[in-house]
Amino acid sequence: MRIVVDDNGYVYATGRHYGPDFNGPTYTNADILTIKLDTAGNLIWSHRFNDQGNNSGEVGYGLHVSSDGHVLVSGSASGPIPSWNLSYLAILLSPNGDQITTVTFDGSSDHECAWSIVGGANDMYLTGQSIDGVGFGHTVTQRYALPTSTGSAQDSGLNIIATPNPFVERTTLRFPYTLSSGSVLEVFDVRGTIVGKWPVEGSKNIEIRSEVFRGSGVYMARIVTNGIPGETTRLIRMHE
Repeated sequence: MRIVVDDNGYVYATGRHYGPDFNGPTYTNADILTIKLDTAGNLIWSHRFNDQGNNSGEVGYGLHVSSDGHVLVSGSASGPIPSWNLSYLAILLSPNGDQITTVTFDGSSDHECAWSIVGGANDMYLTGQSIDGVGFGHTVTQRYALPTSTGSAQDSGLNIIATPNPFVERTTLRFPYTLSSGSVLEVFDVRGTIVGKWPVEGSKNIEIRSEVFRGSGVYMARIVTNGIPGETTRLIRMHE
């Protein structure tokens, strides 16, 4: 749970909220409830996020109010119970509490959570933890470019997560959301020479094997969407 007070004295809060009718047909396991109160404690608006339905759990941990009144919430969203696979989650709300867009990232670990978030209507920065397949925790910090009306985050602001990295035989590149039409993954060396290029429309991850790379060393990966290159991610291929 997090509480923020803006410069006008308005209070914002977010966290986990359970629905009524415990274990009944209308019960919701856990949703993210975000509210705004005036200086007298009266409710101005509330927003409830229950993207995965009743048989799941979403939790709000981070909260930020931008200077223009947009509200950013971060946390985690699980798949259907009993899997409990948690993914990074970020929500952008308008100054009136309307949902503009959401961003999720699933690095294929069993526990990922975005603890903190800052930004505004055009982009957001969030950080948290991701636990890899052998149980080690990692800090993951991401930036997303955002629309200013209802929609999905722009692919050109995409951050790529490579696991493992460094690697020897193969690495898997994971994207925070399904890529849109016209998206291409490019991998190039430090001289800028492209060593691999793949269409990734509709994908959330892709495995790259060592045969693609021209020996050990540092390489870069990026998504190009309709000719617009995104941010790069460094890849380190080790000696076998």
